Amino acid sequence: MSSGVTYMVSVDGSEHAAHAFETARKLVRPEEDRLLLLTVCQQLGKEAQTDDMEQMKLSDAQGKLVQRSRSILLHMENVCKEENIPFRSILLESNSPREAIVQEAEKENVDVLIVGSRGLGTISRLLLGSVSDYCVHHSSCAVLVVK
Repeated sequence: MSSGVTYMVSVDGSEHAAHAFETARKLVRPEEDRLLLLTVCQQLGKEAQTDDMEQMKLSDAQGKLVQRSRSILLHMENVCKEENIPFRSILLESNSPREAIVQEAEKENVDVLIVGSRGLGTISRLLLGSVSDYCVHHSSCAVLVVK
């Protein structure tokens, strides 16, 4: 298996991420390659100035985000099992999901990072940037952006 390709697909439950997962499924050769399923849950701010009630609300909201992320991974895991695709799931929490994706790809020695395109317009991309754009410009591995 060491001679195969390591693919990592980053998903967030969006339609574009679903397309990225479908592309990853088509590319992976089960006998040779491996697939890393990654979802990064946005870590909600925990400002020191918030009171106990606000902290409880943040904690509850964070828990719901993590549960949603687990649900997304579970769906993909089931598909991979059905198709005998070797995989490993990774769930991260981060203040900066796009940085976490690039860092995890580096840590896992990924050959190809597969991400969905969010389809942001020119002005939005200029002002906010997109996860896929960040990955293309900051990742040390090949990046496949799927529409």
